Amino acid sequence: YTVFNAEQIDGVPELQTGAKLDFNPVERAEAMISALQEQTGLIVVHGGSKACYMPALDEVRLPAKASFHSVYDYYSTAMHECGHSSLHESRMNRREALSKMWGDEAYAMEELRAEICSAILAAETGVSMSQAHIDNHAAYLKSWIKVVAADPMAIFSAAKDAELMAGYMLGLEKQRDAMAGASG
Repeated sequence: YTVFNAEQIDGVPELQTGAKLDFNPVERAEAMISALQEQTGLIVVHGGSKACYMPALDEVRLPAKASFHSVYDYYSTAMHECGHSSLHESRMNRREALSKMWGDEAYAMEELRAEICSAILAAETGVSMSQAHIDNHAAYLKSWIKVVAADPMAIFSAAKDAELMAGYMLGLEKQRDAMAGASG
């Protein structure tokens, strides 16, 4: 078969991919992510279709900002993946959070931590959320809590760890701002 890109053919209507997000950055959220990068060397790459933290590369990968449904969706995803990056030995050294395989109990606990951390950071940095966003966080948490259902304290443990993770990242922002203020 001969295959052509639609852009190479005259008369083919342009593919409608839906409305593009008019992205208005949230200054404090951007500052926190920027501080995490500057203070720790974390690499954040935009592009592709999936969001993830890659421990071996110490890299957060995110789709382009305009591909998200809302500004909140972008920041909650970015903060979730940045939360995972706190497991790196140069940050909080949470190596016990690494799972042996996708979906095991350690993986589920790490997903709980990162999602709670994301919600805390969104609230702390002023990323406005709707009831739908709260419901999305709850549904995501519920899907992973099933894996650790044998431990009734799992959600409390994850919440405690998430608070420490969020505090660490917010602390980097404060530290950077303090250093900038002292030099300026």
